[in-house]
Amino acid sequence: MSEHEREFYQRWLQEAAELPVFEMACRGGELAGSPGLIFLAGYQAAIRATFPMLKEPIWYSFAVTEDRSPNSTRPGVTRSGNKVSGHKTWIAAVDQVDVLVIKVGSGAEAVYGTVKAAEPEVTLSSRDARFLSDMSQGSAEFRAANLVQFEGSVNAKAFGVYEPYYIYIAFLAHLVAAGIAAEAAQLALDQQARQQNLKSLDAEVSRLVNAMPKTGIGENWAVDQSLFTMYSKGIQAR
Repeated sequence: MSEHEREFYQRWLQEAAELPVFEMACRGGELAGSPGLIFLAGYQAAIRATFPMLKEPIWYSFAVTEDRSPNSTRPGVTRSGNKVSGHKTWIAAVDQVDVLVIKVGSGAEAVYGTVKAAEPEVTLSSRDARFLSDMSQGSAEFRAANLVQFEGSVNAKAFGVYEPYYIYIAFLAHLVAAGIAAEAAQLALDQQARQQNLKSLDAEVSRLVNAMPKTGIGENWAVDQSLFTMYSKGIQAR
């Protein structure tokens, strides 16, 4: 898994990292060879669309998830000045990520910023995953790690729209590159390039996913295709 992910990252750096977000998702999707890598192609574009101040040609991970159960052995993140301590329990591309984008606190008091993954005060741990198993996944522990806060207002809720949107775009670009329903996928991409519309994109992607053979994309397609079902339910409920 990590070797394929590492190779994909190197190609992404060479061919997609400097592109505008729509083109970044497209080129990443063309380069990706499996569902987890398609996810990462769209995910990188979605993070940049949500946080346009992030411009470095690297991989970011938006670390939001925390264990909120009572008496947790991995409590969530707290802040003291520009230092953060605690845990985030889901990190995408944990084996390759360069910078973690994190949220500290909630509501009007929430603060967003970045922490470098390579800092000695950060420990990243990977774990096996059944869903999108071709993408490395894990958690992060912060021990008074340096937080660089974002300046100005942040609309982090936009990530809930940008994430499915750009992952869908990467998926369509992958289909075109792989010659799978390429004409329909290209038409959908062309339409979105002219006028971006998440609900119409969702309808087209759902149709294409439902029409795909059982073998689909990658070795674990029977499980991984639920990614699109999950996104579609949320989109259509809006």
